[in-house]
Amino acid sequence: MLLRSGLFVLLLFAADLLQAAPDAIVEGLQLPAWITRDGKRQPLAVGTELRSSDEVATGGNSRLLLRLGDGSAVKLGENGRLKLADLVQKRKQAPSVSPPERPRRVAALVTSRCSSRR
Repeated sequence: MLLRSGLFVLLLFAADLLQAAPDAIVEGLQLPAWITRDGKRQPLAVGTELRSSDEVATGGNSRLLLRLGDGSAVKLGENGRLKLADLVQKRKQAPSVSPPERPRRVAALVTSRCSSRR
C-alpha cells in the first residue's frame, strides 16, 4: 500500500514536470491585435498563451505587452508584428540571500558602559 501511494506521488510529480509552460502570455492589450497560429488569424485577448511559431500583430493605436517564460517583458507598439520562434525557456533562479551580518559589538559596549554608571 505504501509503495502504491509513493508511486502515485511520483507520477503526479513527473506529470507536473512534463507540463510545458507557455513561451509567452499576453499580459496587457489595447485593441486591435491579432494572433496567427497554424495559418489562422484570430483576435488576441489578455491571458492568451503563446507558443513558438505564433505570430502577433497590432493595428493602429494599439499596444501589446507580453510576459515571456523567463519573466522578461516585450512591448509591441502600433502596427507592429512579432513572430515567436525557437524560444528556449530557462528556469528562474532563486534569489540569492546574503548571510546575516554579525552582531556588532556596539550594543555590548553601550550595555557595559551603562551598567558601570550605576
